[in-house]
Amino acid sequence: DQSMTIPDRRLHGTRVTSRSQPNSGQSLLAIFNADLRASVGLLSIIVVLVLGLIYLAVAKGLFDGNNFSRLLVGIVTVVGLLFAIFQLIFVSGARWNGLFSAIFSLIILALLFSRKATLFFTAR
Repeated sequence: DQSMTIPDRRLHGTRVTSRSQPNSGQSLLAIFNADLRASVGLLSIIVVLVLGLIYLAVAKGLFDGNNFSRLLVGIVTVVGLLFAIFQLIFVSGARWNGLFSAIFSLIILALLFSRKATLFFTAR
């Protein structure tokens, strides 16, 4: 019977019994953090796939000079930028991914709303 004391004010020094891994050295709170990291990783994959599908769906509209497609890509890129910043700050295993995604999103926004792009979309 392995037990440990978690020094947490909310638990008031409650003893927690660990039967699965004797003397593992991990607290109960660390187990929840592992589950949270896995959930954030799955969420990251889903968000990236959805954003990619939206980009593909409006690619022809961008090529044709459709202003609605430009607006939609701008909104999706801002959402991607916010998600990249979230990854950069909160997901320790995806910091480089978050950094490169944020830089890529900023480049897309700069190209999408540049002076030449504005002339292209207003001429159509």
